[in-house]
Amino acid sequence: MQVLRVRRGMSRTVLAGLLGKSPSWVKQVEGGRLQMPKLPMVLRIAEAPRVPSLADLVGSRATSISLFAGPGHARLPQVRDALNTYPLTTVRQAPPATHLKHRIAHAWQARHSAPHHRDVLGELLPHLLRDAQASLAQAESGTERRAAQSVLSEV
Repeated sequence: MQVLRVRRGMSRTVLAGLLGKSPSWVKQVEGGRLQMPKLPMVLRIAEAPRVPSLADLVGSRATSISLFAGPGHARLPQVRDALNTYPLTTVRQAPPATHLKHRIAHAWQARHSAPHHRDVLGELLPHLLRDAQASLAQAESGTERRAAQSVLSEV
């Protein structure tokens, strides 16, 4: 647990806060002075430093954390693809930065007001990301490029 925490640059105090425990509790678990916590706490410990596999935390290769954490939201693959695929060339004309800023404001409003905000954002984000990326790719002057970079970072 300590190795995984340190790899993430996380202090005992930060991990303890994420787990709702004290730093001394984290120290005792790391030092082996406390028994292995029950499964719900092990899962919380694994989630805090984003451990990809429970085997990394408990030393057994039998179970991965994805079994317990689930596959994620149904729209996550489209958002991930939009984030990970940066177009080197764009076919369509990118919308102006002011239009993108309005769409960002709409996305934030939807995030905070929709009862199923992940569904709403999952639909909005891929298109917003691609349009912001296209805007940056098509920026010609330094001023346009800075504005497009600002919009993309907000997205």
